[in-house]
Amino acid sequence: MKAEQPAKNRILITAAKLFQQQGYHATGLNQIVAESGAPKGSLYYYFPGGKEELAVAAIGLIRDEIEGRLRKFLSTIDDPVEAIRALIGQMAREFDQPEYIIHCTVSLLTLEVSLVSEPLRRACMESGEAWERVFAEKLEQSGYDGERARKLGVLIQSMIDGAMIASLGKGDIEPLRCVAEQIPLILRGGACI
Repeated sequence: MKAEQPAKNRILITAAKLFQQQGYHATGLNQIVAESGAPKGSLYYYFPGGKEELAVAAIGLIRDEIEGRLRKFLSTIDDPVEAIRALIGQMAREFDQPEYIIHCTVSLLTLEVSLVSEPLRRACMESGEAWERVFAEKLEQSGYDGERARKLGVLIQSMIDGAMIASLGKGDIEPLRCVAEQIPLILRGGACI
């Protein structure tokens, strides 16, 4: 992290990384300040609402970063079915890099915070919905009906999140591979949605 980055950006980037790696409750504000190299008083200056406000902003940063990566990857392949299958296949291939898999979802944060904080639950929900829209837009651009594309976007994002959690739990990429293999059957096979 560059020292010349504004303190607010350093705090936000560090918080996003730590919340994804360690979880919300296991990450302390002192650790965020120490690892960001920001002046101690700057955290409450930029985030007067404290840890919860910082986490909402960090989830927003994660959402935007992942959305950008999804759009970029999906734009490289015209066929939406093949693009989505390839994306999930890429996730499976990079699964052995823990940094990568953690930075592909907020699912673990969602599981941790949804029942204890409405602002954090909402931020996580908005992230998932943003990624669902990316998939739906890709499908709609290729001729899928708008409502069907929207429902498929929800299904695809849910399958990816579930497969990531299952892959982490098993320490094996089989759940991600299985989802990648099933995408063509679901999207081309006329599954009733």
